[in-house]
Amino acid sequence: MEAISIPKCQANDECIQSELNPLGVPLWKVLAFEFWNVPHHPLGRGWVLSPEDYHSGSLFLGYSVQKRCMAQAFVPHEQRERKALMLAKRLSYFFIPPYPWEAVDFTQQPPDLVGGAPIQFVTAAQNDSIWGSTPLPPNPQFPHGIDSIAHGQTLSSDEWFRVLASVRVLVGIGLPYLSPSPWDALCLGVPFINVVNVWDKRQPENRATWRTQHDGLKYEEEPRVYHVLFVEDPKERARMFWEAVGKAVNATIDRCASRCFMRRSSDLTRGDRYIPATKTPEAVTARLAAILDTDWRRKADELNEQPKSTTNRALDCTLVQIRVHR
Repeated sequence: MEAISIPKCQANDECIQSELNPLGVPLWKVLAFEFWNVPHHPLGRGWVLSPEDYHSGSLFLGYSVQKRCMAQAFVPHEQRERKALMLAKRLSYFFIPPYPWEAVDFTQQPPDLVGGAPIQFVTAAQNDSIWGSTPLPPNPQFPHGIDSIAHGQTLSSDEWFRVLASVRVLVGIGLPYLSPSPWDALCLGVPFINVVNVWDKRQPENRATWRTQHDGLKYEEEPRVYHVLFVEDPKERARMFWEAVGKAVNATIDRCASRCFMRRSSDLTRGDRYIPATKTPEAVTARLAAILDTDWRRKADELNEQPKSTTNRALDCTLVQIRVHR
């Protein structure tokens, strides 16, 4: 069940099992699907299915991009143009928070950080100003130096993959959150620049405290993912942007089917696809099988046996209902 629907189901006397509805579905049998890293289940994160491994206690089900990605021909790194693709669905993403690159002049590229020939920045984002759903400046345009390749049209899936396979780097701009596109990019040998919006200023390297554009990638390392902190100084942020873009454009990434983090750093420059072991169809199937084989009633009983506290009275009441009405 979609996580947002569970409270509605609980409030409906004909949905969840209760004294008034003894034939309803026991709450311990209801798993919630929540795309975002937030707990939306009365029994806690252990009943929440998530698309990414957030390392937060939720049930990592995940998905695989392997089949579609492998259908797209791999373009050798040396044959790619020095081109960067901005990850954006809509023009409005360049105008609303958390857009991080407002101080970046895409036409003035620092040669000491970029190196080599200038980088061409492109986007397939749609001009959503005509929809009127987001307040935008009059006659909004993409930032100077970023070329639209969509020309007012929506790229087909095949067109998108061809473009993605031909570039040197996919650049995050704050939105959209948790898009599958960075995983598609890595599978095509294209690194991703991930914006870190929140972090512990005392421990900036503590990724457990990070909130990024794509939290499923926050534990990935260079040369696959380049993380840029959203520091307060826009000029310093721009410098960090060019540093990350320069390294990504001039680097290649490595295929990794298993034991990815056991590889030496010197092994990560062979220029191939990157598919984590957790993103294969077999891994997704195995996790789904484990979820289906779980004794969820027993897990609920174990919660009921835990020491009670004043902070979980709502959970206690729910568990009492589970124990009585099943």
